[in-house]
Amino acid sequence: MKTVCCFGAYDPAYPRNRIVRAGLAAAGFGVLEARVPGKRAWRRWPALAAAWSGVAARTDLVLVPEFRHKDVPLARALAGRRPLVFDPLVSRWDTLVEDWKLHASGSAQARWNRGIDRWAFRAADRLLCDTWAHGELFVELGADRARLRRVLVGAEARFFDVPPPGAGQVRLY
Repeated sequence: MKTVCCFGAYDPAYPRNRIVRAGLAAAGFGVLEARVPGKRAWRRWPALAAAWSGVAARTDLVLVPEFRHKDVPLARALAGRRPLVFDPLVSRWDTLVEDWKLHASGSAQARWNRGIDRWAFRAADRLLCDTWAHGELFVELGADRARLRRVLVGAEARFFDVPPPGAGQVRLY
């Protein structure tokens, strides 16, 4: 059985992460973790490297889950010849500059976040996107189109396990 190591400061309870991990398990992959919390990449990297050392020998592929752009360079360095897959879900630049308007488009922070995107997107052997529109944005930000693979976000199976409306429940139709 091939084994995937989820790597970084990701949230295992985040829906995208749960869906991807469930899909990997359903496809027959073993799933390991090298995960540590922390806001600052440079502070968490030593702990991540230590977590990696505990699973490296059993890992065939490294997956950096959503929003962990800053963990990709360390994952690339530690993965060695193992394939590295990055599932960014979003672009840092697009989210912080275009969507949330936290930084002006020409600012140093905007350029910094665009650089983080480019660095992370280029370091991965495969880059996942949830829609082809996101994939095209990733290409505009430096990703190699040939490395893109689409994995739809979808809905978790338990979403459909809702019982039929009963007495006293509000109906939406």
